[in-house]
Amino acid sequence: MTGRDKPKLQDVPPYLAGIRHSGGGPVVSDLSLNESRLGPSELAVGAYTEATSSLWRYPDGSHSLLKEAIAGRFNLDHNCIVCGAGADELITLLTRLFAAPGDEVVFPEFSFIMFSLNALRVGALPVAARTEGFAPSVDSLLACITERTRAVFLASPNNPTGTYLARDEVRYLLSKIRADLPFILDGAYAEYIDRPDYSDGFDLIDEFPNLIVLRSFSKIFGLASLRIGWCHASRSVVEGLERLRGPYNVSGPAQAAALAALRDEAHTKMVRDHNRVWHDRMASAFIRMGLRFVPSGGNFIMTIFPDSKTAECAYHHLRARGVLTRQLHDYTLPHCLRITIGTDADNELLLQILEEFFSGERHLGPTRPPRTNLS
Repeated sequence: MTGRDKPKLQDVPPYLAGIRHSGGGPVVSDLSLNESRLGPSELAVGAYTEATSSLWRYPDGSHSLLKEAIAGRFNLDHNCIVCGAGADELITLLTRLFAAPGDEVVFPEFSFIMFSLNALRVGALPVAARTEGFAPSVDSLLACITERTRAVFLASPNNPTGTYLARDEVRYLLSKIRADLPFILDGAYAEYIDRPDYSDGFDLIDEFPNLIVLRSFSKIFGLASLRIGWCHASRSVVEGLERLRGPYNVSGPAQAAALAALRDEAHTKMVRDHNRVWHDRMASAFIRMGLRFVPSGGNFIMTIFPDSKTAECAYHHLRARGVLTRQLHDYTLPHCLRITIGTDADNELLLQILEEFFSGERHLGPTRPPRTNLS
């Protein structure tokens, strides 16, 4: 592909969204989309409701109040923040900003699929670096970087695997790549982690100007329907993103809800604590069942079945009882299911149905989960 070639639309696979409205009977518990099943803060709901009284007005196109609130919460420069219609839009804009036909975009294998799809959309080559036990490998990433590499993406924690790259490894990776090579750290699930070896990236931005940090209000803040995210980057990158984005890309009610969500730290802590407790309970139950899994830093757990047929049977067994999980064929993981950590009732029902399934499936593999940095 030459620099003048344009990507062909038919070569870009469509994003496979959730299937909650598909056939198979009523859905009792949807654990397929990594939504926060505890919902948003009451403060956020109240702010959103109040904002509906001015739907006739255009929103603040500069997102000034929200950027100042984000900067205050995370001790950042508000001039280095850009808001978008979800982190998805910002991933799209960043890929457009840095990559063109014939370029390469590097990320670990099994990464959030939007990294690959957006590379294809601009005609660039997606390059997936091998992982180790589903965890990112610094050596593999470095080996994949060439003179044609225009951006490196890393989701930490990653969807769908739940693994993350420790702070020292992120710093080492940044120290070894070109200073002019954009390194995008996607922290959509960062608020769920409180491990001492984890970095959300903000402690590294002064040391590495090429570091770009992505965040989302869709996960722990429970505002997925409003499509709102943000990133921190150097002022030159911010200027480029501001030129690419739409003039009113984040609605007024979304900005109001996000502002309120940032203030309600008690709600965020409650969701994080609930997630931690249920991650450990579900992990213990999976071990008892003989179901392998990857310990997760997000609000989901990727389970590993001995083969794709068993995973398919488990998926349909759960679906028949009203529980939706996420199949991972598009991630080349057909033998895995991703399960969102839900409410108490969601999780208890899930475990009950899986116990029933495994009572008739004695041929499953060893109980010991794969080694990851979350073990």
